[in-house]
Amino acid sequence: MKKFFVSIILFFVSVSLFAQEGGLGFFLGGSYYVGELNQRSVFYQPSPAFGLMYRHSSNERWGFRIEGNYTNLKGNDLVSSNSYQIQRNHSFSTKIWDIGAQVELNFKNYETDNLFYDYFTPYIATGALLSIIPDSDRQFEVAIPISLGFKYALTNTITAGLEWNYRWTNSDRIDRLPDDNFLLPYKQLSNNPDTDWYSFVGLIVTFRVFKETMTCPAF
Repeated sequence: MKKFFVSIILFFVSVSLFAQEGGLGFFLGGSYYVGELNQRSVFYQPSPAFGLMYRHSSNERWGFRIEGNYTNLKGNDLVSSNSYQIQRNHSFSTKIWDIGAQVELNFKNYETDNLFYDYFTPYIATGALLSIIPDSDRQFEVAIPISLGFKYALTNTITAGLEWNYRWTNSDRIDRLPDDNFLLPYKQLSNNPDTDWYSFVGLIVTFRVFKETMTCPAF
């Protein structure tokens, strides 16, 4: 697994040699959990979330970023109106760090040096992340982010935007529900093999730190 993520990062770094521009930035917003304790609600039991990133544009439509984020997910059966959840009476608080990379596709041309025409765009992004859950019996899990966002060039060097993403994980342990025990009165404690998700919603601000003059022949 470690070799897989190292390979992804090295690939993106090699692509950056042909990139138009690169910038450092931060994410600030909130997070929430989706799983057995919350199957439908958005912004369920929200928690603060923050992160740092390096963002690179390959051309006006394509880019990528390397990022690291932190949040503390939580949930409580007692806030549900479902009678089974109230009887189960489970709650959790789980710290999560994730690190990885995403590829961004802009819906329209985006160029910070052209503030009259191509200064904003919606975008989608996806990639691969390593979720680190320090207090879990499985501390490392693979996560796949699916992101939808909007970015706007405030100046030639500063970009701001909003993003909402879901992270599918390979774990059913984020909510810390124990395995089903068919000897107990309420035997079905979880929905195995369903896995848990979590979501980030918030503001992204990046600051351009350099601009390349070399472009890739493919573009």
